[in-house]
Amino acid sequence: MSNDNGFPSMKDDVKGAGRIFWYGLLAVVVIGALSWLVWGMTVATSDIKGRGDQQIQINSATNRTFQYEHFLQLDGDIRSQAQAADTARKALASFEARHAAGAGNYADSQLEGQMMQDATGAEQICRNSVNTYNNESQSVLRQKFVDSRLPVSFPSTVCSDVNQLPPSITGQR
Repeated sequence: MSNDNGFPSMKDDVKGAGRIFWYGLLAVVVIGALSWLVWGMTVATSDIKGRGDQQIQINSATNRTFQYEHFLQLDGDIRSQAQAADTARKALASFEARHAAGAGNYADSQLEGQMMQDATGAEQICRNSVNTYNNESQSVLRQKFVDSRLPVSFPSTVCSDVNQLPPSITGQR
């Protein structure tokens, strides 16, 4: 409608403003509904997406290389730590054989105590590495990257009896 001068009437302005308000409100409701829909779909597919992302991470070249080298390093650490524990036990046994129990002086008993600590510490460090290897070789991110020539796990007794070490990657004990 227009008045006698040809200009729109105030009534037309109010109707136009009302339409703008309702269209604006409708736009806000539609955007809100779409946001909730997108969020809901994200939640609904998050399990599948998470599993897919995990597979991508597991199969990445970076992960494969790291895990392969990690297990080779752990294997070498366990072997050298088991040898160090064995050497420390042999040194203690040799010392005890040369010095009858209770017959030594204060310095000898101090040295024997230190040697016992060294042997126990070397064995404990080895056990920690064995536990790390055994746990990590079962990890979902790592288990498929243990080289087939490496042991699946180490027996817990390798640290106290070096003869129980499984063959190494080169076939040697």
